[in-house]
Order: sequence, then structure tokens, then C-alpha cells
Amino acid sequence: MYKRMLNKQVVSSMIKTRQTRAGQRVEEVAIERWYYIKPDLVPNKDGNIILISKKSFGPLEVYEWGIDSDKNAYERYQWLENEFFEDTSYCITIERERLLKQIYSVISLFRDNGLPEWADFYERVIVYLNTEQII
Repeated sequence: MYKRMLNKQVVSSMIKTRQTRAGQRVEEVAIERWYYIKPDLVPNKDGNIILISKKSFGPLEVYEWGIDSDKNAYERYQWLENEFFEDTSYCITIERERLLKQIYSVISLFRDNGLPEWADFYERVIVYLNTEQII
């Protein structure tokens, strides 16, 4: 567990690696109530490249930003806690700038929480997006 004082509040982060049922190696980091999953830039079974994925277990919800199979930037939110707010779930196409803003936001978050390797990874994601002109 990694702890440090940031703006007079304690921020806690922990990196762990796990294997999925399909045998993939997945890296996760916990910052406060959110668990971030490091992307591998390989399209999933739906053809989407998930760039940012964060989940919370209290309440149980998931946010995701990435590039869909049509090469459009998207944002997805899914409420999983109970049926009370399940109709708030959505998946929308967003502008490139909005996706980049989210990426820059997690870069800052990871740097502020002593995770420079995660911040560097997302800086390389931005280079990849610009070089490949994906979106």
C-alpha cells in the first residue's frame, strides 16, 4: 500500500496484477474508491479499444473511455449496484478533445499519486493516438 499526503487529504494507491479467465495479465491500481485498469491497446471482442477503465465497488459502477470499432471516441457509464439507477447507464460518442481531456486527467492523477510509470504509459497512448491518427 502506498500512502502520501496530497492537498491535506490522504490518498491511497495500490498496484496489483491478476490473470483473467482467458489467461490475460491485467494490471490494476486503486486510488481512493476507484480501481483503474491499464489498457493493452488491443481491441476487445466488440472491436473497441478501451483506453481508460475505472470501476468502483461502492457504489458498484464503471466508467470507460476509448475508441469504438468505427474509430470514434466514446464514453460509457454503467450502474451495476441495483435497479434504482440502472437507467442512468449510457454509451455515447464523444469528441476527440473530450477523450484527450480524460487521458490528461488520469496522467495528472497518476503523477499526483506517485505512479509515474502509469502516467508515462498514458503519455505514450497520446503519442500513439496522434501518430496512428486513430480518432
